[in-house]
This record gives sequence, C-alpha cells and structure tokens, in this order.
Amino acid sequence: MHLKRACPPERSETAERNENRDTFAWLTELQRWPKKPFDISAVMETSTWDRIGVLPEGQSPALPLHIRPSDCLAEWAFRIMMRSSYLQSVSLGSNEALDKLSHSHQLRWCASANERGLHEQALLCCKSVTGLYRSESLSWLRQKLVARRALALAAHDAAGLSKALESAETYTKQFREDSSFDDVMGMNELILRLKRDVQSSREDFNNTFKEITNAPRPPQLSPVAKQHLEAAYVTAITFTNNLWDTCQQHEKSDLLHSMTSQLTTFVQLQLGRAGVLLADVIIARLAEDVQPTPNTRRLLDTLLELMKHQLDEVSLEQLSASAHKSSDAGAHRRRLSALVQPDYQLQQYCLRSRAALDRHDDAEWSRAWAAMKEAIFDNEFAGADFQVLYKYKDNIDAMAESSTEVRRQLLTSILADLKVSERSTLYLSHLCPSLARVPQRDEGLARLLRLKKGVYVVRFEEKISVFVKSLRRPALVRCVLSDGSSARFIVKSGERARPHCVALRMLRAAQASGVRRRTGYHVSALSEECALVQYLEDCVTLRALLGQRDLVPPQRTKDSELILSPQRAAAQFAAACDSVPAHLLRSAIEATCVSVQDFITKRRNFLESLCDMTVLSYLCGIGDRHLENILYSIKDGGACHVDCGTILSFGAGTELPPARLTRNVLAVCDYTALEGRLQCMLTCIRDLRELLVPSIAVAGKWLKDDRLMDKLRHVQALVRGGAVSHRLTALLLSQSDERHRHEYIDLLRLVFADFPLKDTYSVEEQVSSLLRQSTDPLILGVTRSGWEPWI
Repeated sequence: MHLKRACPPERSETAERNENRDTFAWLTELQRWPKKPFDISAVMETSTWDRIGVLPEGQSPALPLHIRPSDCLAEWAFRIMMRSSYLQSVSLGSNEALDKLSHSHQLRWCASANERGLHEQALLCCKSVTGLYRSESLSWLRQKLVARRALALAAHDAAGLSKALESAETYTKQFREDSSFDDVMGMNELILRLKRDVQSSREDFNNTFKEITNAPRPPQLSPVAKQHLEAAYVTAITFTNNLWDTCQQHEKSDLLHSMTSQLTTFVQLQLGRAGVLLADVIIARLAEDVQPTPNTRRLLDTLLELMKHQLDEVSLEQLSASAHKSSDAGAHRRRLSALVQPDYQLQQYCLRSRAALDRHDDAEWSRAWAAMKEAIFDNEFAGADFQVLYKYKDNIDAMAESSTEVRRQLLTSILADLKVSERSTLYLSHLCPSLARVPQRDEGLARLLRLKKGVYVVRFEEKISVFVKSLRRPALVRCVLSDGSSARFIVKSGERARPHCVALRMLRAAQASGVRRRTGYHVSALSEECALVQYLEDCVTLRALLGQRDLVPPQRTKDSELILSPQRAAAQFAAACDSVPAHLLRSAIEATCVSVQDFITKRRNFLESLCDMTVLSYLCGIGDRHLENILYSIKDGGACHVDCGTILSFGAGTELPPARLTRNVLAVCDYTALEGRLQCMLTCIRDLRELLVPSIAVAGKWLKDDRLMDKLRHVQALVRGGAVSHRLTALLLSQSDERHRHEYIDLLRLVFADFPLKDTYSVEEQVSSLLRQSTDPLILGVTRSGWEPWI
C-alpha cells in the first residue's frame, strides 16, 4: 500500500507559472557567491519530499542528514522541525517508518549538540521527544545520559554520576532485546565510562568489560559499533593505568600484562588510530623498571610485530628495547646520514668547535667534537667524498687529549687548508656507494622512510641536489618506489634532530581525535645531529609567496632595546604596520587561485591548518616562527611549520608571541572561526589527556636531554589545563638568564592585568590567553625585527 496525501485541488495554469518563476528565482539566488551549501541542500531537499508520499510498498523513507562540524545547529534545528512537520502531514495516522525517520533526525541533532558541549540543549531535546518505540529507546537514553554525565563531571556531582550509572544499567537490561547491536554496544561503553567515573572496583569494572568483549558480534561491525568498541578498550586501558600508582610493586606486572593483552586485541580487531597512543601508555610504564612476566614478553613480541608499521621511531625504539629486539634500521640510518656535503659539514663542525673553545664551553666542545667524528670519520658506509677528508683524521683524534690552545691551533690549521666547494649537485656513488644497491623489498628502509605498507624503495637517484644558500646546506634525495611513484626527502645535518621529531610527534598525537585534514610531515633522526625530513611538494615559504615588495619597515630601535620602552616600540610597530598592506598575504594567496571557488577552498584549508600549527606552537613552545619557517601549499592552501627544532622555549626571550597570528595571517581567516576551532581542538586534547600525558613522557625519555625533559612538565600542565600561555612564558623568563627578563615579565603583567590566577583553567581561558599574547600590539611591538611581526 502506498503512503498517500490528500490530493491537492486543481491549480490554474497561471498559478503553476508563478510557482515555476519563484523556483527559478530561488535557484538563481543560490548561484550567487559565496555559495551556501546548507541553503542549497535545504532547497534541493524539498524536491524529494513529494517522493516520500508515493513510495512503493516495503521501501522505507529516507532523507539525508549530514551535520558537519562547521554547520550551525540552530539552522539544522529549524530544518529538522520543518521535516518533522512535513512527515506528520504525510502520515495518515501513526506510521512507524515515518515516526522513526523523524526521531532519528532529532537524535542526530542531539548527538551533535553533545559533541559540541551543548549538554543542556541536548537534555532539552531529549525531553521534547515523545512517542518513542522500544527499539529507539536505548539510543535516546544514551544521549540523555551522555549529557547528564558531562554536567555531573563539570559540577563534581558524584551523586549525579551514580544515578546516571544506575539508570544506564537498569534500562539497558530492559530494552536490550528490542535494540540493535550498535545501541547495546553504545550503552555498555557508556556504563564502562560511568564505572570509571565513580571509581568502581577493579573486579566490577573488569566484569563489565568482559561482557562487552565476549558479547556475540555480527560478522561485520558497523563504523558506529567499531567506534563504541574502540572507546571501550581505551577506557579499559586508561582505567587499569590509573590503578598503577596505588598498587604494590608485585601487582604492577599483572597490570602491565592486562594492558598489553587488551592492546593486542585492540590492534588485531583494527579498531582505530588510538592504538598508537595506547602503546605509549604501556611503553611509559615499561620505563619504570617493571619486570614483565614471560607471558607479557610474548604479548610484547606479538604487539611489536602487529604495530611495527604504525609506531614511529620514538615508540618503536623503546618498545623494541623492552621486547629485547634490535632495530633493523641502524645501518640504513648511517647510510642516509652520509648524503650531505662532507667538506662543508667539516667546516661547520670546526667553526662550531672553535667557538665553543672561545666561550670556554666544555660541554658544547665535547658534543661538537663527537658529532664531527661520527659524521665525517667514523661512518663505515662513507664514500670517496668523505675519504678525501681522512687526511685530517689524525689531527681530529689528537684533539681528544690536547690542551685548549692546541685544539684551537689544530682547528685553525684545518680551516685554513680546507677548500669548500660551492657545487649544487652531489653524486650518490661518491657519498654512499652501498645505497646504489638497494635490496629488494627492504622493510626496514621502507619503515624508516615512512612509506605506505607494501611499498618499497626500488632505487635512489644518482644526482643529489644541495641547497647552497641555506646555512645547513641540506641535501635533496629522490628515490623510485615499487608502486611506480617517486618520493623526495631532505637530509639535514648540523643541528639536533630529536627535538624536531618530538615536536611533530606531539602534533600527530594532538590530532588523534580530529576529523579534519592532517597537517604536518615526517621527520626521522638518522643520528644525534642529522635528520631525514619528508619533502613537501608544491610548497613555498611565506617569504617567497609574498615576495620582497612592500616589506621593508621604517627604522626600528635595536632589538635588545625594544623592551626598555614598550610604548615607543608599539608606536614603531604601528608605523611598520602602516607601511605594509594588511591584505598582502591574502592577495598573494588569491594570485595562486584559478577561481573564486578555488580561493574559498584554499582559505578554508589555510584556516584548518593554521589551527593545527597554532596548537603545535602553543603546546611545544616552538620559537623562530619567521616567514622562512612557514610553508604554504600552492596545491591546497594549507600552511605548515618547518624547522621545529627550537622547542619548549614558550616565548622566553625576544619572541614573546606563542604563535604567528599577525594581522596579515588573520586577514586570510575568520577570527571567530579560528577561535572556535582552537577551542574545539584544545577540548579534544584535554579529553585525551590520559593518553597524551604518557605519550609526552615517552617522548621526553627518547630526547635524552635532561634540560628539555624537565620542561615537558609544562606541556603536560597545558594539556591538563593547569597552565596558560602567558603565565608559562613569565615563569620561564624568571628562570632564564635573559638580560631584560624583568622588563618582559612586567609587560606581560600589564597586558594580562585583568586575567584571573587559577589552579585549573577552562579551554576558553587558555585560548583567550593564547590569542591575546599572539596579537597584542605591545607584545608584537617588542618582538625582534627578524620575526617581522608587522606582516
């Protein structure tokens, strides 16, 4: 039987012509730029409404419902109410299919409200719905309890959490038989979280988790069921990890075995990206000298084999050590580290060593001398271009036991004799002949280069380009891959590689719960002072994008003296801003676009990637964010930080802004949208804090730098909400040897005079501090000229 409406009365030809004219006017209006996808989809939807009234028997009605994170919930609420009214007019009496369709739309809106933290509105939505069928009850109850749980946690209401848990357990049993597997799994996952919230006993918690994992599952899990199951495993592992500090030493081995077993099953089920962060939870505990049992060691071996293509070098190195496995990439690292310009690198090491002697810095001298030995003279894979420098080896070795004056004389003689070429092309066979013969299907090399699973290196190109204008003179290497494509990498020597790796690792960890485009690139440490960097194709620096026009500001005070008169510096900053158009960057981006739609797409991608880069700078305290250290993608409009080795500085110096959000950058974006996205991302980071804090600890141990490792506690404080940007900058300034640190601290106090002092800050307060410190004219006015804060 067809679903029918009462037949409309006959319409005149004039009325039909007027309706067609109105439709044409609507469609013409929708073609105006900028286009509004929501409005277009809403108008086009009305053309499908008439079809619902004449559906064949047995076919269920359907209307699209895709609420994107950028959509306005108020607009969707109006649209869903219009749908509901229409569906009620279609149905003659009660119709289960149409009722469920209407309820499902309201449910999706309610879920979206909960995802955005609008829990009170979600509760109102749950209260307004009536006439639910038994098969719908659990899905609605879950959204109601998710909202109640969030409000109870915010109010520290233990009684509210207990009541929510009681309701969840009672109604799940009542409606289990009438509900879908996805709905039952969702409720069980919520029960697990509530039991963790109320600090249930380990036995009670584990019994609930076993019910979830042992429940009969369909042959193919839906994406929703996988999401619930992933969340259940994350909750179980973090619950077990939180018991660690209250357990006796002999109980910790049991906890370690339990977490390892759960993660192994998680990976085998291929549940999601959280597995990488969960592995760090276990690796962080393995670092505490807990002896794994034989069964746990077997699980670690299995886990290592399952995750070797997912884990980065930081986690893989420490997990391999715990499983007593040696890495197969060591030889490849030494081979690739030889792809540099040897004579120039020797010159730079000699200059650096002599400068350390002049400063009487014994620690820096030892680091530079050891790095020079390793890079130039002790690499067994080095080719002819290195071997011609071996005539200096005896002098380098003699420095180990020599006096300061003798060392200086030996270095000076080497520098006087050394002839550094200016060639821009090197040859693989002269640098590392063994790389010219790559073994087939070499998995170790593929993992080091971060290639896709199943893709291998076929050969490296003979010619290697050198960026001779760069201070470090990095080399650009190209290889041909087994899938027919090619890849390019940069080998960069002469500065510490591990901080750069850690910075980008933190970005990937912070993005773990995001749904937006991924921003960033891969970096691997080939040695302590040599890195392998993924080459970003179709990218230019912001400096190259802007060109050299209109960028020279009026005369400014010397950088070191700007802080002595902040008001005068602010006036000079304003004059510099007047000399550079505020839309300069926007105009440069427009010039790379082929259409208005192309510009809108690139502008959106720029905003999304800028948000990622801002969070990266904020969390990792990355400094030196001048125009040469930010890349712009000509292809898709994304922005990306490069040269992220200056980490954990948090603005403690002549670069106070925690992120580059100057007026030219903001002119490309919607400031309100940027603020909202930053709040959304920091909320996700705080929700993931139980996974991110162990990940930060794992990175700290791998850094092998006590000074930097000590500063990682500040990153953990930002993740937990225990710190804000400007107070962290003031704290590190007070501990630094900056000559004008007191003046910088006084300036921060002036700018943030109205900002409250708290033990725990909200996400909104953290974002407010970040944005004010990045955009305040007084702070930008005292920022060094090389940073070009007026652009």
